[in-house]
Amino acid sequence: DNPRAVTARVTQAQYALATTVGTSNDGAVNGVGIDLSGAAVTVTATPNSGWEFIGWTGACSGNGSCRVFMDSNKDVTASFTQVQYTLTTTVSPSNGGAVNGVGIYLSGAAVTVTATPNSGWEFIGWSGACSGTGSCTVFMDSNKAVTANFLTDPTPTPTPTPTPVPSP
Repeated sequence: DNPRAVTARVTQAQYALATTVGTSNDGAVNGVGIDLSGAAVTVTATPNSGWEFIGWTGACSGNGSCRVFMDSNKDVTASFTQVQYTLTTTVSPSNGGAVNGVGIYLSGAAVTVTATPNSGWEFIGWSGACSGTGSCTVFMDSNKAVTANFLTDPTPTPTPTPTPVPSP
């Protein structure tokens, strides 16, 4: 019957937002943490150098930034792929020899390119992403093109001296 003071303590629910990234080399995701119920959290993915962000799974979808409405615990996964670059090679003139190394490589690859002259030709040097006259290492941080330059061999091939045939 006596008046009593009653204190009500009300707390707003909190939910966890967890993020997953393939490996630590891929990239990073922000937005992870504990958020109040009803919060709208923006989650973004940032690829590391040589990687690109390709999309979300879980509480996010698409391939841009994402807003997650926190009405329960949520998980999002960011997917990344390593960037690939193309190395093209050319032989000049085309019948002068051969060059190896053409192909598609992951970002950061170091590709050794060598030139082999055909018979009667001499390798005289590189142009494009290589220089000099030895083998060349191309660092694949963008699409690259290499040309192996050849010249007909200026050294004349000695002609054998005919051997006289004795008469009978």
